[in-house]
Amino acid sequence: MYISDIMTAAPEDERGALETKVYMELDRLGIGYERVDNDTVETMEECVEISEKLGAEIRKTIVVCNRQKTEFYLVILPASKRFDSKLFAAMMRTARVSFASPEDMEKVIGLTPGEASVMGVLNDSEGAVQVV
Repeated sequence: MYISDIMTAAPEDERGALETKVYMELDRLGIGYERVDNDTVETMEECVEISEKLGAEIRKTIVVCNRQKTEFYLVILPASKRFDSKLFAAMMRTARVSFASPEDMEKVIGLTPGEASVMGVLNDSEGAVQVV
């Protein structure tokens, strides 16, 4: 798998709208960052090499919602942690949660399964998603 050297500036080539928005916001706020370019990955296991290169712990991000689809949560967990929907629902004082559908994810954060990240909240102009 290809992983570039570590870079500390926004890419100069054309990127997706959210990625461009993230770098602009980080730069606007004066927040430093390190990044790499890499081949597309589809599993947490494939993220290990990227994690090692950056010296950062891998996180997984999932989007869940209540049955009525009126409450959405972007949940960030250590990669090794299993998501327990029953425990999470109890902690959030809601009856039950399930994984948000690709359509609902697209609607609330503009991303689909496999793309979810905390940066997706930049697309949540209505504040519909709670980050946990």
